[in-house]
Amino acid sequence: MNTIKRSEKTRYITSSFVLLLFLLSIGLVACGPDANSLPANSNPVPTITIDVSKSQKDIPNSPMNNLQCGAWVTDATPPYLNGQARFGANGRFVQLVNGNPQGVAGATVTATITWGDYMQETQTKTTNADGFVVFELSTANHFNAIGKNSLITMNFNKDGLGQCKVGDDRPAFFTLTNPTPTQQPSKTPTCTPGKKNCNKH
Repeated sequence: MNTIKRSEKTRYITSSFVLLLFLLSIGLVACGPDANSLPANSNPVPTITIDVSKSQKDIPNSPMNNLQCGAWVTDATPPYLNGQARFGANGRFVQLVNGNPQGVAGATVTATITWGDYMQETQTKTTNADGFVVFELSTANHFNAIGKNSLITMNFNKDGLGQCKVGDDRPAFFTLTNPTPTQQPSKTPTCTPGKKNCNKH
């Protein structure tokens, strides 16, 4: 009789223990991280999205067509000269052929000049046989741009080949200056002996 009660008691304890373990494991699964979460010290895995609807010529500086472009000024501090000064902003459009840059002729280039006085102008020209283009800039009406950075961006485009952009991330730049004229020393009058008002030294 005692043996039967003891075995029932043992079975009851064993069953209770198994049930408790089962409930604990369910609690751990329910409260644990889900399959999509990451530990706090790990970085998210980057995803790449490819838009196949974009054509090749819509992608500037595409490595597929080996196009490169640049813009610069030969004088980064041109003088204002009462608005009478003129200077050049240069650009070049090339295609790498067997690793060598060759100028892209006949490309349309649009330059946007944002002056230091916040005035903006746009010019459009065509590249020459070597892929060069020069835009002429005038300092007229830009007195308020003196001492401030002015920026130049350029868009190069050749139908059937592609486009390239010198954007806001790498613009050409210049700063208008207003140099003060150097004063010439005044001439000392010469003194001729025997003349009036001549002080001999």
